[in-house]
Amino acid sequence: TDELCQAQESLMNSLPEYSNNRARKMTKAKFQASVSRFPCAEGPSSRECLGMHRCRMLPSWSTNREEILQLMPDFLELWWKRPIKLNTWGMLFPHQFGFYWFLRQLQPEVVIENGVRRGLTTWLIRQAVPDVKIFSFDPGLASFAGRKQKKHDVLLYYDPNATYYLGGSYRCGKEAEQRHLWPRGIKRFQDWSTCDWSWANKDKVLILFDDHMNIGERVAQMRKLGFIHALYDDNHPSGATNFATPHDACDFTNPRMYAHESETLTSSERLATYESLAAYWEFPPVLFHPVIAAAWINRFMRINDTLRNCILSELSPMPLIQTVGQLQQYNLTTIAFDEMAGYFWLVWLKIRSG
Repeated sequence: TDELCQAQESLMNSLPEYSNNRARKMTKAKFQASVSRFPCAEGPSSRECLGMHRCRMLPSWSTNREEILQLMPDFLELWWKRPIKLNTWGMLFPHQFGFYWFLRQLQPEVVIENGVRRGLTTWLIRQAVPDVKIFSFDPGLASFAGRKQKKHDVLLYYDPNATYYLGGSYRCGKEAEQRHLWPRGIKRFQDWSTCDWSWANKDKVLILFDDHMNIGERVAQMRKLGFIHALYDDNHPSGATNFATPHDACDFTNPRMYAHESETLTSSERLATYESLAAYWEFPPVLFHPVIAAAWINRFMRINDTLRNCILSELSPMPLIQTVGQLQQYNLTTIAFDEMAGYFWLVWLKIRSG
């Protein structure tokens, strides 16, 4: 609605512009220029959309915005103490809060973390569930095709009680420039699915996928090994990335016809992935409705305006914070705009047994 557009603009103008994350190059002026192309009061007609979001018909988490926001004060107290202030190419505020919220709700005994980066999510796991067993997997950014090769990746937060499986490009601690440091608990990288998990109570395990890998493969691995709960971090709309996301199994009757083609789901993989899901729920954005935040997605998507608008309007959970009063109530006015706009449909998946 027009009211939503006006409220979102007021919220945006209430925030500082940067979190010193200049690499993202997202200014309010660029944001507003892009948003003006997508009037949020006028969505596409249903016949302009290619299909339907099948996962919307699956069971979801039963809660409301007020219940979710009850944890915001606790999270903010932690967030200001976080050891890594600039989490470039990692989770930003909306997903950090969502991840924290899921951890507090599920209270897992084991967390399998796929995608470590600098270590901020490892720290967040430990704060949310202090006694949890953490297993962290990352081949290192130098292993990722299409990304500028780096000499090493620096682990800025190391949890001595976690078990790490890291690629050879990683360094740990202040001496990262001088030599490899392999503290106790760090092992050579192997995929999480190749480890022995027979000892684990699968009902009390949460798997985080922040690894940009094919969701069809990951869901098949979970079902084979008997795991139930997963969070998928970068759940971009179909066609927006070069890896298949949960949206690819849910969104359209003929996904992946728009942009990247390197990591597709075949028709049989889409069906198998969808039928493996017992429940699906996207954590809402904290502040910016995805339609309003169209600029944040544009850099990933090479499709025409009508189809982009269709995708955004079809996949748009309402934000948790909808007024400037709420923004002030929860003391969020000092968190930078570019930090708040980092939302990519964090989703909880419950996998069918058998």
